Amino acid sequence: MRTLFCLLMIMAMFASRPVSAVTLNSVEGSPAAWRLQQYTGDNLILGRTGSTCKSPGLLTTTNLSSVEKSRLFSLIVTAKISNSKVYVFYDSVTCAIASFGMDSPE
Repeated sequence: MRTLFCLLMIMAMFASRPVSAVTLNSVEGSPAAWRLQQYTGDNLILGRTGSTCKSPGLLTTTNLSSVEKSRLFSLIVTAKISNSKVYVFYDSVTCAIASFGMDSPE
């Protein structure tokens, strides 16, 4: 009985894991030449970033809240003005933005 319980616990542990892991890529650099576009609704697209995502580019969909999308927009505009570097981590399959930030100016 104890062996059955342990076996069921192990099976439950593996069943709760996602089938495919998200593969994150990143882009880093000055966003001076990046295209920042508001898309349908409150979604944003970052184009011309040099990422592996071609058309339309890196996306914000339901993976980011409206507040996070506003922060991303502000971050890109601020980095363009201050000539600062930014970094963006994104899912290489869906091109959805997972995380972003800004480094100090060069």
